[in-house]
Amino acid sequence: MLVCLTLLLLLGGWQHKRLGWKTALLNRIETGLSAPLTPLPATIDHPAAWEYRPVSVTGRFLHDKTMILHPRTHHDRPGGHVVTLFQPAEGLPVFVNRGWLPQEQQEFPRPAGDVTLTALIGKLPVAGTFTPPNSPEKEAWYWFEKAAADRHFNTSTRDYLLFVTEDDTQQEKYPLPGQLRTEYPNDHFAYMLFWLGMAFTLIVVYILSHLSHEPPKEQDKT
Repeated sequence: MLVCLTLLLLLGGWQHKRLGWKTALLNRIETGLSAPLTPLPATIDHPAAWEYRPVSVTGRFLHDKTMILHPRTHHDRPGGHVVTLFQPAEGLPVFVNRGWLPQEQQEFPRPAGDVTLTALIGKLPVAGTFTPPNSPEKEAWYWFEKAAADRHFNTSTRDYLLFVTEDDTQQEKYPLPGQLRTEYPNDHFAYMLFWLGMAFTLIVVYILSHLSHEPPKEQDKT
C-alpha cells in the first residue's frame, strides 16, 4: 500500500510541476503574440525576451544556403520545413523558416532581391531524444542545429530563428508559412487531480478496510 501511495503522490507532484511549466509557456506565448508588430532590431541581446513576438524585416534570401528539415507533417501529410538564410538590411544574417513543403513537391519560389517578411521570433531548438544526427554533407537535416548550419554554410548567424507568417512576394501556396507552434493543450491540472484523487481514495479504502476488520468488543458481563 505504501509503495502505491508513494507512486500516486509522485505522479501527482510531477503533473503539478508540468502544470507550472505549461502555464508559464502559454503565458509567454500570449505575451509575445500580443506585442505590437516591431521592426526587427539589428541586434537582440536577450532573444528569450523576444520569443513569439511579431517582427517585420526587409532583406534578401540567400537561396544557396537552404536546408529542408525532414520529416515534418501537416494534417498527416509528409513533408519538410524550408529553412533559408536571410540577410537583413542591417546586422548579421538569420535563418528563416519559410514554411512547410509537401514531400512530393521539389520546387518552390525563390524570390530575388529585397523582400519584406512578417515573422515570429523562435528560440533555437534542441534535438529530441530520438532525433537522428544531422548529416549536412548529405543534405540530411532532421532538426535545426545552428552550429552545424553555420559551419556547413560558412557563416555566422543570430541566436534565434524567424518563422514567416507573411511574405509580401509569395504568390504560391507553398512553402506554407506559420510553422511556429503557438497552441498547446494544458491538461496537467486534470491529471494532477486524478493522481492525487487516486491517492486520497487509496488512503480512505485502507482506513475503512482496517476499521471493518477490528475485532468486536466484548460486552460487559453483568
